[in-house]
Amino acid sequence: MAPIGGGPPVGSAGGAFTGAAQALDLYGDFAAAYAGRNPATTDFTTRFEFTTGNYLFIGELTCMGAVNLDSGDLASGYITGWEVFFNGIAVAGSKVDSAQEDQPNECTVPLIIPANTQVEIQNISNGADADRKTSSMITGRIYR
Repeated sequence: MAPIGGGPPVGSAGGAFTGAAQALDLYGDFAAAYAGRNPATTDFTTRFEFTTGNYLFIGELTCMGAVNLDSGDLASGYITGWEVFFNGIAVAGSKVDSAQEDQPNECTVPLIIPANTQVEIQNISNGADADRKTSSMITGRIYR
């Protein structure tokens, strides 16, 4: 679990994007985390795990269902569930469905995360396939 500090010095824009990660990256007064494209799995898998610093985070979690973008086979996928934990307590859950066209393939969950809060976000699908990948991101603003 990566601890996140108070961010870059005042007047700094923050660091450059370095790739998919489980923790929040701070960019001035903004924060983001991108889990990358991850294979669908039938086991609960941690996509984000971090502790916020001395700031309030207001933003959202966006969850996208399992699809195979590499082959162009967009007609089949899985149902994927997401669970959000603050300090070990489940505070939110959501479901997306890329298996049928009658359900949303993505969802956005608003988040307000207090300072110094341990955050863990997991997902699970009803099928496992290395070619069908889920993705997720957390984006928002920090207030000190």
